This record gives sequence, structure tokens and C-alpha cells, in this order.
Amino acid sequence: MSNHTHNPILALKEACHDACHERHACTHGYKELMDSKTAEEIATVLRRYWQELVSKQYADVICEEMPYHYEELKDGFNMAGVYFNECPQSVMQQAFVLIGNSDKPVHIYGKSSAYVLGKAHVIGHDQSRLYCDQSDGKIELLDYAKGVLTAGYAIVRNRAQLDASADCECHNASNVLITAGTLTDHGHMQISAYKDAVVNSFTNRKIALYNNAKLIIR
Repeated sequence: MSNHTHNPILALKEACHDACHERHACTHGYKELMDSKTAEEIATVLRRYWQELVSKQYADVICEEMPYHYEELKDGFNMAGVYFNECPQSVMQQAFVLIGNSDKPVHIYGKSSAYVLGKAHVIGHDQSRLYCDQSDGKIELLDYAKGVLTAGYAIVRNRAQLDASADCECHNASNVLITAGTLTDHGHMQISAYKDAVVNSFTNRKIALYNNAKLIIR
């Protein structure tokens, strides 16, 4: 946690400033972040440059700082459609949700997008999109939600869709494309497995194998 506990905007900017110089990761998004004056401006920059900031390893900094400051930044963040560890069920826009460590499941609604940055169980409803690359992260896709899993674990239900390169399981009429790890199948609409992925299923119906992917019938 940075020293500017009395000023959440300065605290977040200071933490990103330190990370920039320690990791040689100064980017366009970082520069705009440093120029931001309000919580809404910071949230807008985070949303606009998120992929760039993540690729330059700012995600852990934001995850560490946000629990201390979100309540003070919340109004401005929410005005920009950015939330931390929450997503209102009545969300009227495509919210942008950052998920840090959470002891309680976090539910994502509407057409919102959520990025798992810490140890959390995140549940996607409606047509939401979840992204998880944390080993302690777990995503659960319901309804018509979509997800991308590169680390952690995923459960796919209903008519949800998952692109996975880590262990996962599917149910109902879900669709899964897996390129690594093991998929445990309890029900599906379509499964496509590539590279060295393994599918553990009760059937070979509607399961397509490519490259070195394997099917194990239990």
C-alpha cells in the first residue's frame, strides 16, 4: 500500500509510477494515468488502455491498491462504468469490472466484462464476459456468458461459451474450445480440443479432436 492513504488518487498514481520505473513499463496508458486529475479520468484511462496496462504488469498494482481506496473513488469510477469487486444487477451499460481478492462470490451481469486479478470466484450471468489468468481464480459461466481462461479453473453451464487453456468442466448445452489442460465433460453442445488438451467425457458425440488432443471415455 502506498503512503498517500489520505489521497486515493495520488496513492494509485504513485503505485503505478513506482511500477513503471521498476519494470520499465511506461506506456501511453501510463502517461495518461499520470495526467488524470479525477477518479472518473483515472477509471476512463484504465478502461481505455486495460490490455496495454495488463501486458505491462500493472494489474497486480491495481489489485493491491484498490481495496484501500475504492470506496473513496467509487462515485467517479462508477460514472465511467468501472467497478471493483462488484457489478450492479441493474447495470444499464457495459460495465468494466476489476476483480481482486474476494471472500465472497462476485456476480457479473448484463453485457459487462470482468477481469480476474486475484483469488476470487466470479460468476457470469446474461451475456457477460469473464477473463481469468490467475491461478487462484475461478470463473463460472451461466446463461449466454462467455469466458477466456488461461489459468485458474472454469465451470461452464447452460449455453455459455469458454475458450480455455487450463483445467475446466462443462455442463448442459455449453460450448468449449480447449487448447491445454483437461476438460471434464458432464454435458455439452460442442467441444473442440486442440494441441495437447484432454477431454474426459461420457460420450464421443459432438467432440472434435485436433492436433494431439485426446478423448478419454469414462
